[in-house]
Amino acid sequence: MKHSSVTSPQDKRGAIRSSARSTLWFAWGFALFWNAISSPIPFILPAELASGNQLAWVAIIFPLVGVGLLAWAVRQTLNWRRFGSTLLHMDPFPGALGGDVGGTVELRLAYHSRYRFLVTLTCQHVTARRSKNGRQTVREVKWQDEQLAEVHAGMYGTRLHFLFHPPGDLPESSEAGTAWDEWSIQISADLPGIDFERSWEIPVFLNAGPQTARDRIRDYRIESSTQALSEKRVRIRETGEGVELYYPYLRHPGLALGTLLTGGGFVGFAWLFHALGEDGLSVLFIGLFALAGGLILVWGLYLLGNSLRVTAGRQGLTTLRGLFGLRFARHVDAGEITAIERSIGMQASQSSQSRAYYRIEVLTRDGRRITAGTGIPGVSSVDAIIRRLEQALDLPGALERGRR
Repeated sequence: MKHSSVTSPQDKRGAIRSSARSTLWFAWGFALFWNAISSPIPFILPAELASGNQLAWVAIIFPLVGVGLLAWAVRQTLNWRRFGSTLLHMDPFPGALGGDVGGTVELRLAYHSRYRFLVTLTCQHVTARRSKNGRQTVREVKWQDEQLAEVHAGMYGTRLHFLFHPPGDLPESSEAGTAWDEWSIQISADLPGIDFERSWEIPVFLNAGPQTARDRIRDYRIESSTQALSEKRVRIRETGEGVELYYPYLRHPGLALGTLLTGGGFVGFAWLFHALGEDGLSVLFIGLFALAGGLILVWGLYLLGNSLRVTAGRQGLTTLRGLFGLRFARHVDAGEITAIERSIGMQASQSSQSRAYYRIEVLTRDGRRITAGTGIPGVSSVDAIIRRLEQALDLPGALERGRR
């Protein structure tokens, strides 16, 4: 079948192998590279501090990140030893736009009903660019959804089952080249000892043939999974007037920490280039590096220190943004709302995997765009929140939901 050529390696039964082996090699390669380039810092730092340059403490970020990368590589190794490659059996095969994308995974893990496995389906556009420093791959998420897998006792201990229903207007899987579209499944879970995390590149097409006729996940199970996932980052409460959504502080600690480390790394590199006195580097270049790092640090602080409270009812919608103790309020009457849109607000990438966080915006007749939700993972969760807003505002019919 021609379609199968865009998938990850398969065995004779059509099962798809995960990217765990390549991730393991990448983790060790990147960890060794980072530690190699940061190895001079312990020798330079004491002299800089002795000369009174207290800003040099910023450079300590580099070896600390190096230790973290080594720990990540070790975790990947232990993960590989515990779970191996792990096969995904798609049903149907291939997945269908406007239809079903589902499958089953058998794990070497003793079954426990309390285990929760998060399954993420992603469509992303990939562009490969050549530069002076080699080949650069840029990934842009076009659509992403997630749900909790059904967990059962299986052949090797635990069996996972999932089923998504992607819309029919998304791009199909295509062959890798200078630019292509890629579909992937990622499954993760916090487990005793070593956590589970695997990803698979899968084929998804518009006219994919017969669809899943058995073991279909019922709609109410998808709704319950969506609600459980969204409550991690937004608290929904019914009020006498309508509904209240609260997006708390520190709702993305991992993303915020990673952003702060990235910004600190840029600033640290600028200091390192300055301390080494590289003749080929201009003051402008070092200044731009430091400025970029400073802006990333500010964004990381914003991710840590902002909250959003949204109240919606027949009288309208009010938002109250909190930022390190400061408060900013906005209001719009229900009759002034023309549309509620969702779009991807920010993305975070690690290796070949990307994480998309959606934003909800309320559009008004006078051209305002009022944010009613940020940092929400998964289209199903976003659409469920939009439906709650529509019901609370008593809007006539379903408003347009923008997709970017």
